Parts: sequence; C-alpha cells; structure tokens
Amino acid sequence: MIGIRRGESVVEDSAAVDIEDKASAGEDADEQESSPLSDLRDRFGAESEAPLSDGYACVKGKAKIAKPKKLTAMVQQYIDIKRQHMDAIIAFEVGYKFYFYGEDARIASRELNIVFIPGWMTIEEATSSNKIYEKFASAIVPIERIYFHTKRLTEKGYKVGIVRQLETAALKAAGSNRNTVFKRELAEVYTKGTIVDDFSKMSGMVGASQPSGFIFSMCEELSGKNQNATIGMIALSPSTGQVIFEEFEDGFLRGELETRLLHIQPCEIVLIGDVTKESEKVLKTVVSHHNTSSDIIRTERIKKPTVENARDHLTQYYRNTQTDDADKKIREVLEYTQSFSSSVIVCLSAMIEFLKEYRLEGIFELPHCFEDFKSRSHMILNGNTLSSLEIYRNQTDFTEKGSLFWALDQTRTRFGQRLLRKWVGNPLIDREELELRVAAVEEIKESRSERWSTLVSLLAKLPDLENGLIRIHYGRCTRSELYTVLRAFDQVCSAFPTAVTERPWRSEIINECFALLPKMSFEISKFLSEFDHNAAQNNDKYHFFIDEDEYRDIQDEKLGIIAVENELETFIVEARKLLKKSYIKYSSWSGNDYLIELRNQELRTVPKNWVKVSGTKNVSRFHAPEVVGLLRERDQRREALAIACDQSYKRFLVNVSERYQDLRNTVQALAKLDCLLSLVAVSKMPAYVKPTFVDEPCIKVEGGRHPMVEQLLLTSFVPNDIDISSSGTHAMIITGPNMGGKSSFVRQTALIAIMGQIGCYVPAQSATLGLLDAVYTRMGAYDNMMAGESTFMVELHECSDIMRSATRRSLVLLDEVGRGTGPIDGVAIAHSVLSHFITDVKALTLFITHYPMLCSFADQYPKHVANYYMGYMERQTEDGETDIAFLYLAVPGIAHRSYGLNVARLADLPKSIITCAAEKSAELEESLSSTQRLNW
Repeated sequence: MIGIRRGESVVEDSAAVDIEDKASAGEDADEQESSPLSDLRDRFGAESEAPLSDGYACVKGKAKIAKPKKLTAMVQQYIDIKRQHMDAIIAFEVGYKFYFYGEDARIASRELNIVFIPGWMTIEEATSSNKIYEKFASAIVPIERIYFHTKRLTEKGYKVGIVRQLETAALKAAGSNRNTVFKRELAEVYTKGTIVDDFSKMSGMVGASQPSGFIFSMCEELSGKNQNATIGMIALSPSTGQVIFEEFEDGFLRGELETRLLHIQPCEIVLIGDVTKESEKVLKTVVSHHNTSSDIIRTERIKKPTVENARDHLTQYYRNTQTDDADKKIREVLEYTQSFSSSVIVCLSAMIEFLKEYRLEGIFELPHCFEDFKSRSHMILNGNTLSSLEIYRNQTDFTEKGSLFWALDQTRTRFGQRLLRKWVGNPLIDREELELRVAAVEEIKESRSERWSTLVSLLAKLPDLENGLIRIHYGRCTRSELYTVLRAFDQVCSAFPTAVTERPWRSEIINECFALLPKMSFEISKFLSEFDHNAAQNNDKYHFFIDEDEYRDIQDEKLGIIAVENELETFIVEARKLLKKSYIKYSSWSGNDYLIELRNQELRTVPKNWVKVSGTKNVSRFHAPEVVGLLRERDQRREALAIACDQSYKRFLVNVSERYQDLRNTVQALAKLDCLLSLVAVSKMPAYVKPTFVDEPCIKVEGGRHPMVEQLLLTSFVPNDIDISSSGTHAMIITGPNMGGKSSFVRQTALIAIMGQIGCYVPAQSATLGLLDAVYTRMGAYDNMMAGESTFMVELHECSDIMRSATRRSLVLLDEVGRGTGPIDGVAIAHSVLSHFITDVKALTLFITHYPMLCSFADQYPKHVANYYMGYMERQTEDGETDIAFLYLAVPGIAHRSYGLNVARLADLPKSIITCAAEKSAELEESLSSTQRLNW
C-alpha cells in the first residue's frame, strides 16, 4: 500500500505553530468571517468603561496601561517584514489562517466586511513603552479564501502582500531550529494589474467584455515651447502576455496621450519619473471617469533610469535569462528591443524592475509579444472620436451597452473578444487586407459546411486559453488548470485533424487559420500522456505523473513512506506478542493514526513508556514510542514528497512553456475565426449589405441606419442617404431644429465607414466606401476645469489639432463650431474653419451649424459644398403655439430656424417662461427684420 492514498487530504503547511503562533491561533480560533464590527476603540475611546481586549481594562473611567512586555518573536518577525513593505497590505500566514494586523486590519475589515479585533494600530504603537493593548489589532480570513479576498482588495486599488510560512511542522521538528519561530517571508505581491492567479476568467461564458488588465507606464520629456512633450510608453497585460510600446510627440492638450489611454483602458498606471502638469490632468480625467467604489485604477510612481543605464540594464537582463534551449529566442528579443527609441527603452527597463516584485518580468522574454501602437495599417481614431462616436463606451452612463463594440460583439471566447476589441479600434486602411477579411466574412456567411457549426459549438466551450498559456509561462498554473488548457487544445486538434493538408476554402485567411488548429496535435498528446487526468482534475500532486521512473525524487520518497508503513505493520505483530493479545490492530481516532486500542480491564500489561492518547469508559488508546518515531519519520517523508512533487511539476510546466509561441499561434487562429464569426452574425442581420470599396475617398450610402440606435430603439429607425466624395460634394453643411437628428446622422455616417473598414457588412441598402485614413470629431460642449480651459478654448484646441492632422482621405465631423463665444466672433471663426476644410484640406466634411449665413458656401462652391437640413413639419396647437414633428430625414436645403422653444416645451419648462420667451423671440426677430430692411 502506497504511503499517500488517492484522494487523501494531506496538509502540506504547518499543522502546528511555535509557542507564540499557537497563542495567536488559539486566541482567535473561534473567529469567523461575518458582518464588520465598528472599531471599538473609536466607539468607546479612552474614557469608556467597557473592556476592549485582554490588554485593556477601565477603572473608574480611566484607561489602565498594560504592563510592557517584550515583543514575541512572531510579532517582531511581522514588524520586520511590514517595515520593508509599508505600501502594501500584508496578509500574514499563521497556522491555517491569514491575519491582517494594525491599520491593515482596519482596511481589511472595512473592505472585506470581516470582524475587526482592536489592538495596536501601528508599528510605533507596538514598540512603545506605554501600551493600552497587548497585541496588534487584527482581522482574519481562512487560508483557502486568501486569493478571493486578495482580488477584492486589489480591485479597490490596494497592493497586497502575502507572507507565507516556509517551514512545516514535521520538517521543522526534525531540524536544528525546532525551538525558533517559523520561518516566513513575503512570497507573493499583487495589484489589480498583476493578479493573474484567478482562473475564473477562463470560463467559456462570454458576456460583457472583461477589463483589459493592462498596466500603462509612461515617461516624458518636454520638447520645445508650449509644453509639448515627447512621451514613451509601455502597456502590458500580464494576463495575456501582450506588450504595446510607442514613442510619440504630444501637444499642450495631450490629445495623443488621451487617445492611447482610451484605446488601452488600463487598470493600473505606472508613472516613471516626473510627469508634467498637462499629462497629470489628462491622467486624472481618465481615471476619474473610470473609478467607482468597487473598481479603481491604481497609480504608482517609480524612479526613472538614465538612457545609458537603461540600455546596460536591458543587455544584462536578457543575457542573464539565456539558457541553452532559449538562447536564440532571447537574442532575438534583445536585438529587437535595442531598436526601440530612448524613451521606450527607459520604460522597458523601469518596468522590468517594477515587475520583479510581482515575479512577472518573464513577460518581456516572450518572442513576438511586442507590438507597436502606431501601426500605419490602421485608421486613426483619436480620443475625441472614440468618445464622440461611442466606440467602446456610451456617453450616457459610460458602460459598454450602446457602443459600437457592443453592437458588433458576438464572440464566444474571451480571447476572441479581446481581438475583436482591437479590430474595432483599428479599422484597416490597406485595401487588399480589408478585402481579404470581407471575403472571409462573405464566404462564411454563405457557407453551409458543417465545420462552422462544429467550430461554433467548440468555441463556446473553450476556456480562456490565452490566459491559461501565460499562467503556464509564469509557472502559476495548477494541475487542474493545466489539464483544462491541454484538454481544450486536444479537443481543437481532434475536431479538425486534417485541416493541415486540406485547403477547401476560397479565403486564404480561413485556410491559414484552420491549418494552425491541429498543428500541435502530437505535442499536446505527448503532454497529456505524461500525467493522470483524474489526479490532475483533483489537483492530486502525489499521483499526478504516470511514469514515476522519470522522477526519481518522487519515487524515492514514496518508497521511503512505504518502508515506514511496513515497519509500522511489523511493530503491530511485536505488540501482539508483547501484550499477548492476538486481536490487537491499529485504529484511528480524531485525526490520530496507528493507535493501539485496549479494553480498560486489560491495561496491566501496557508498558509504562506508552503514551495514552485518548480513551472512553470502556477502552483506552495508546501510542508506543516506536510508533511515535515512525510517524514522525513518515510525516517528514510526506512533506519531502510534497516538495519533490511540486518541483517536478514546475519542471513539467517549463517543458510545456517551451512551446508557448506555437500554442499561442493556435489561440490566435481560434480568436481570428471567432471574430470572423462575430462579424458574420452581425452581417446576417436584416437589411445589412456588403460595402463596395473604391480608391477615391467617398461615402455613398443609400438607406443608411445608425448601427447602435437601431438595436436600442423599440420602433423602426428612419434611414438616410448620403453622397460625399473628393471629386464631387466633399462638404455638407447641415442645419435643422434642435433634437432633429443632426448629430445622429453625422455619427451614423462615420460609424458606417468604420464598420466597413473593420470588415463587416453595414446597415444600409447599398454602400460604396473609399478607404479613410482617419475620422476626426469636434462634437459636444464641455470645459476642462482641471486645465483652466473654457468650453470655447477646448473647442478651438480640438479644431486646431484636427486642422493639423486631417488629410484629403479623412472624415471630419464638426458640430456647432463657434458657439462658445459671441455670435459675431462665433460666425467668423466657424466661417474660417469651414473654409479651411473646403479649400485647403479638402477632407470629407460634415459641418453642423445653427448659423444660416454659413450656407453661402454652397453658392460659392456649388460643386463641392451642399446644404442639407433635418426635415420637420410645423403644426399649430389648440393654444396657438407652433409644434414641431421631427421627420429625421436629411433633405437638401437650409433650415432658417432652430425651434428652441419647442425643445423648451419638451423639457417641461413652466408655461409662463415659454410664453415670455416666445414674445421676446418674436420681438427680436422683428427687430432684426427691420434692421435688414433699413440696410436695403
């Protein structure tokens, strides 16, 4: 019989603690997680008569000071660790629980809703000679719940350090330090962006997209005048292994920085060195829009290395990580990083050091993990555009519902969802690449092959393989998680075993993806054949490996345990002879094994050196000294076996990780197929059409509809036509009543163009699109109080940025330029801005205005400028007031009135106010008409 039975629960950690540890564990043995208690020290104060703890008593309303005692070894151990990590909440392992002490306990109690036990709040209070309490304040969680509570704390923006016991009771008892405090050290550190030990994300269930998990780091240097800056950035996702880098120039408003933050949507920000006030303001704005009580972006500042030191550090780091098997890959990564700009190298060096505390620096050793943000193969969607067009979040409650990503997301896997998010934010501008993607969507849409139903069913069941692979690379994957990942790969290989040799599709994208699916079939089968699947699913480390001859250390410890158990069986035979009782056998009672049980009337022959462990009125149970010694040896062997199993498993993970890139290629193929299927699902919606792409910049749409509003409306959406091109009408001046649908119309036009360049069918009867290099927007009125800028200043800054960036192939949406100042200056500025886009840039321009005089551009440039207004109908109410019925149709012509009083009625302003406003409006209109007649 083997020493560790399958399914047997064996405690690897300490079953007992040193004297101080036992005291601490015993004092709180009955504490359970419950609703939080208010801090009793705050409630009662020093004048309270209520006893607060063992070290605090009240006599006649005054506090009695506890007699100073020397700090115990365990308390001193905690203080030494805490002093080195004052920025983190420390969870301290004691026996079978984790303790939070001092101020950390107060935070844990408040955030985790657990009991707070009063005591010392600070290290200074603990080391003071005048002590009210005799121990630290504390809060306790069970050892098996530590990761759950750690994640809750990190989501609220805290940094959490986990201090573990490094010795077990049995091994410590066998050592020379048996009478000292258990050895402990900070084993793990987590923040929101670095907590990758949560496998729940690997569920195949896909709903709302998960947070990106990106850590965004940046450093900057001022360049020239006007607070312009050169910014270097590294954004990395420890959960997926993705690293994004770039150096860019940014202006006073830091619009480029905002764009990257909105694209990446980080959960944590690391500022390297000093950051300018302008950048700080943008960061604060982005963070404030994101933060909620339960979801906070954490910000940390770290030291900035010099460029020379950063280059030397990178060279030394990659040389130190080289091994015989990984030399070539590491050299490739080193050579690639040496081509980075100076500011990116500084960021990379700083982030390697930053991640060492979390033991995640290995992310930078992965080949092909680096990605340049500013790839020119994609359309530019800056921060304003992402917000105005609601690409990722709506502008109402800043959630995903109602965004373009929400409208297009029909993915079935987490990794597919992440890739689709990237596609949505990076529409293609390479016509050949775009037409290949559209052709793939069309072929899948028209296909009746059973392979697609097989793939759809398979994708819905897959875990988050991207997250699972990176956990394997970090060495943090449990046995059950490893089995889940490898089994999922095996299912993929089995579902499409012949895809490597077959190329049945017209689309090369589809053929290439399917060819990658079974490519790792042999390696996956080999990995799965090396361990017992039932043991893996149960996280049974002792029976995990099938062929233990390859793992001599495990086999040696198991043979040692068998030898001890054989000696125990030999001893029971001798005990029968000694006691002259042939019926005696071993029994177990209350967790104690190998007890010898005798009836109480038969105790005369029991040797004096036998120890009575338990008994009843009828029987007594003993441990012989020989048994005690053999059990101690068995426990030591078991714990040595546990260590050997863990070490062998880590080596096995390293072997699997060597195929990381090949496995990731398979995941990327699955993700691409998932995204294509998502676009197919959208393209199959009623009245969606495949766009035709042409070289000339143009947007010609018949019966176009807003892709998000259409899905949210309970009634039918009113379609609209548009026809703008660089060779014909390339500017539309749009007027119309307030709330008539002007903004919705121009947004709809931009969204149809973006959807087409993503590779999706579009909501229209027909669509001809020229490839755009960017979409720029200046919509909405808001100020920037943090920057001390008025609404008008923000408006002009944004217009200035668009003027510098837009090209003939850009789409520009401008909404009520000039409204932030007086009417004369406003008209003048709007006129000049519009003239610039019509005559100089010649971009495709949609210009919304309430200034009818701007419509004269259509007379000046009849070939290139057209006037449109949003249709409406007037009707008289019983009260004699003019009511407006919106038609939401864009029709040629000019609307000379905005009908603001109608909006006032819809807003339910008091009738007296509306009547007064109507009288004043008529008076001003008559005055203006009289002035015009006099001028004539």
